[in-house]
Amino acid sequence: MKLFTFKSWLIQFAVLIVVTLGVSFYKSEFCRERRAYRVVTKALFEYDKEMAIMSYIDAFPDGRHAEDVYYRSVKLHADDESGITRYLTKFPEGEHHDEVQQIYDECLYHKIAKRGYRMSDVVAYYKAIPDGAYTNEVNRISDSIWDSEITNYYARSKSKKATKATMYLDAMFEYMKANRVTSLAYTTTSKYQLKDYEDYSQEIRDVMEMEDRYIVLPVAGNVLSLKENFTAENKLLLKDIFKKGLQASFDSIFSPGFIQVVTHSKAKVGDKKIPLPEVRFDYLITNQEEEFLGEQFPRLWIHSENNAPRNYLMGIAILYHVKFAIPGSDISYEFTDKGTTENEIGKIRDLNDGYRLMTIMSFERFSDKIYQSFGWNSIYSE
Repeated sequence: MKLFTFKSWLIQFAVLIVVTLGVSFYKSEFCRERRAYRVVTKALFEYDKEMAIMSYIDAFPDGRHAEDVYYRSVKLHADDESGITRYLTKFPEGEHHDEVQQIYDECLYHKIAKRGYRMSDVVAYYKAIPDGAYTNEVNRISDSIWDSEITNYYARSKSKKATKATMYLDAMFEYMKANRVTSLAYTTTSKYQLKDYEDYSQEIRDVMEMEDRYIVLPVAGNVLSLKENFTAENKLLLKDIFKKGLQASFDSIFSPGFIQVVTHSKAKVGDKKIPLPEVRFDYLITNQEEEFLGEQFPRLWIHSENNAPRNYLMGIAILYHVKFAIPGSDISYEFTDKGTTENEIGKIRDLNDGYRLMTIMSFERFSDKIYQSFGWNSIYSE
């Protein structure tokens, strides 16, 4: 009796072990992946295929049959650029790589025609397909877009003379068209040599504070700090004024976004990196000074409210220099100018932000001079 009970227990235990192992195996990732892949291969209708593929990729992005599932996704949506690039990136040496690359070539080419021959789509084709089946046709489309944009530019530009500025633009457009690039590289350097009133010698301040020099308002204690108003944030803002205005100018006279002002120096075209035309914007901000008794004295400007003098603002002098250049060419365009801020003092309402606002206005005025030299409309003074 005991033997029978023990044998029964062993049998029941063995059955339990087998069932447990079977359930564990059924629930294992191996089996779950296999079942998910089977659903993909057995689906008949497009919607069912799409759902099965999405479920598999979500659960097993690196599963044993992942490449085949990603490939099926490409075949199911041959116009889905993201799905195609996902396969090419994930399986650079995959079984279907060459076929998917051809699908990608066709997808990008048809996208150009479908969306109306936009240069951004042409550039995307060059970046993705170094030597595609449609390269010659895309080159023809690129030339056609450039010719149309340049024709429209000169029809709308106010500059009809062969100035140095327009000669540079002619050469720049020719370079960009020939090299299949649509970006202009922008760099800027800045220098600040600023002093507050208290940084000047006691001898200079004594002269400045003589009653017969500034009689409308005592100088001592009434000069706002200059250096405190040029924070890192303010300096960054100044650097962007010319760049933003330049981009706005291109967008106003070309199709918006056709030419991009960027901060990188090269563009990828196929398997090459092409140097971009460049514009370099440099400026130096110093105190506005005048010579008196053989010394350099700070220039002070009165800020008034309701015709009553309230404070002194220290004058600011700005030296600007811009150079446009083309890689491998001696054709360039340079412009140098000096700016001051006294013309902006009457426009200031908040003295705590006075220096920053005056400097911004001077930067904007200089930027418009550059744009106008190319025959473009003013951006900041409109």
